[in-house]
Formats: sequence, structure tokens, C-alpha cells
Amino acid sequence: LKARKTGVGGSEVAAILGLSNYATPYTVWLDKTNRSEPEEMSEAAYWGIELEDIIAREFSKRSGLKIQKVNLMMRHETYTYAIANIDRAIVNPAISGTVRFKDGALTTDQIYEGKTSSAYFDKMWGDELSDAIPEYYLCQVMWYLGITGTQKCHLAVLIGGQKYKQFVIERDEELIAMLFAEAGIFWRDFVLADIPPDPINLGDCALRWSKSMGGVIEADEAMAEKLAEYRSEERRVGKECLRLC
Repeated sequence: LKARKTGVGGSEVAAILGLSNYATPYTVWLDKTNRSEPEEMSEAAYWGIELEDIIAREFSKRSGLKIQKVNLMMRHETYTYAIANIDRAIVNPAISGTVRFKDGALTTDQIYEGKTSSAYFDKMWGDELSDAIPEYYLCQVMWYLGITGTQKCHLAVLIGGQKYKQFVIERDEELIAMLFAEAGIFWRDFVLADIPPDPINLGDCALRWSKSMGGVIEADEAMAEKLAEYRSEERRVGKECLRLC
């Protein structure tokens, strides 16, 4: 966990781009700068961990592919802020009998990711064996392909605890380059500079301005007049917008 503070991981890339349902650029910044509060593991996260091995075994059984854990946090040699902890690697005997991270790349050409998903998100997953997966996971997969030097990711998902699907995502150089660029800007301009990114939702605002400025300010006559002018202008603009619509 301490090592993960030293870079951007696959689960954080979509958040930096504003594509995550679970985090935002601001909450990622809080975590990377040691400002976040410890949180209890959610039920969804707990069962995701518990079912990880079961889904991996099912994938191997259905695909006929041999998979292997790579218990190592990998880091890109050029973009040193880019780190990855993948679920599994797929063994390709034509390359190597055992997968290792050597000279900035895995000694294989394919990786594996396993997921659990709520039944409410069923429609976000496309046809089996396609590459139609949610944007959040697409960013994560491409991030891992970029760091590991592999060409393809097989992703297995268990939806609602009872529907299993497999997907195949091919390496996309243009998307990978974009992700590295955006993550690099975030790391340089916000994390290293220790400057918070702008909040993008009410949750961010509540975290950033959680403490009261203190006390109650009584408006004097000039302040009350300005407030009245503001409210009058607000009503005028609202009516004009309605008229134009």
C-alpha cells in the first residue's frame, strides 16, 4: 500500500479522467498525498477479493489457457509514475514457461483480469468474447498493457453472482499514449506540486470544505443590498434562459 502511493495505478486512471463511479481526481490526489481518511472495505470490494480465485479458475477451465500470478508491483521504465499490479499473466510457452517482469516488460504477450459486477450494471457489458467492457475497466486494461508490454488482455467478469462472461481487449497504442499523458499531467501538476485538482462533484466539495469557516457573519446594509442585486439578476437570467429554451 505504501508503494502504491508512489505512482498512478490501473484502478486510478479512469478516476483521473473523470470516468470512474468510485473515485475522482480529487480523491485520488487526497490518497497520493496522504490526506485521505481510512475507509472500511465495502461489501462489493470484499466479495471481489473472495471470488477472485474462483473466477480465475473458471476462466482457465473455459479458455484452456494457463494463468500465473505475478506478485510484483511493476513500474514503467520511462513513465515512472505509471505502476501496475495485475491479477494474472497468461503463460505463453513459445515465449517463456514462467512469466517474469524482465527489462521493463513481462515475458509473455497476454494478461488476465477478473472482475465482479452488480446485476444493475449488466447492460454495460457487451457480447461475450468482444471488447465491449465499461470505460472504467477499459482504461485499467490499457494501462496494464502499456506498462507490461503485452498485446492482449483477457477479462472475465461474474455479473450478479451468477452470470459469467469473457472478453478480449487488444492493445491500442493511441489510447495508451493518451492515458500516460493525462496521468503524467496529473502527477506533475497536482501530486508533485501538492496542489489539489478542482472538485467535480458534491462529494469532492464536502471533502475539500468540510470544516466551517467559523461563526455567523451578520450582513450590513451594503452587503444586504449587493445580495438583493445578485438575487434579482439570478431571477432575470433564469427567466431569459426559459424564454430562449
